Amino acid sequence: MSRSPSTSVSNKATSAKNYIRNGDFETGRLAPWELVEGKMVVEEFNGSHQAKIAKAETNSHQIKNLVDLEAGHYEFGITVTSPNAGEPTQTASKPSETVAIWYCMFQHEAVIYIENQYSLFLGPEPFTYTNPFDIPEGVKQLSVHVIIINNPKAPGPTYVDNVSITKID
Repeated sequence: MSRSPSTSVSNKATSAKNYIRNGDFETGRLAPWELVEGKMVVEEFNGSHQAKIAKAETNSHQIKNLVDLEAGHYEFGITVTSPNAGEPTQTASKPSETVAIWYCMFQHEAVIYIENQYSLFLGPEPFTYTNPFDIPEGVKQLSVHVIIINNPKAPGPTYVDNVSITKID
């Protein structure tokens, strides 16, 4: 049902429909994303609106967005940046931010499959993660969750942009 995740650093534009509403945060607001845990705001960074995750008292920061989809082949994408982080490895001397990305499939309000749970160590450069996946027959909705793990030793903040789900055939 799933395919192997891949990572890439890319700024190429795509004309494919993004099924996630406000995935690039260009409205200047978080909605229709729902804040599940922690604190996130939308602000301008590197010339575009992005979701900013600052340090907080919670262990993680999480937003979610519900997406209506039909059966088929799709690709999930996201760009994350932690401009003050060290290199994208976890070491005692230069800790980095960590982002966990996951999404669940729902059928008739019941979770039937958790597609992915993936952790990335972030460095100071924008990092784009993509992962192809399949939606089986009968699934009507995908709940997309973006989680930033709060590392108290990392310098923060972290920015999220270009969250997308596009159909591939």
